[in-house]
Amino acid sequence: MRETPLNKVHIRNMSLAADAGATIFPLIPTFYNHPSGVDAMAQEFANRVLGHLGLHQKDAYRWKG
Repeated sequence: MRETPLNKVHIRNMSLAADAGATIFPLIPTFYNHPSGVDAMAQEFANRVLGHLGLHQKDAYRWKG
């Protein structure tokens, strides 16, 4: 099974989960911060998850745009 493309069942289930209060947080790498590699992309995703939980990281990229 692959992660993408999503089909109607995936989308319907995500919608139902969101309606029940879940946060849908797909793994989407950032490129606007010009990461140096895969490790930097993974770290930035972790920073975004932690920030969403209220645990902001001092080294997280901040969009100024």
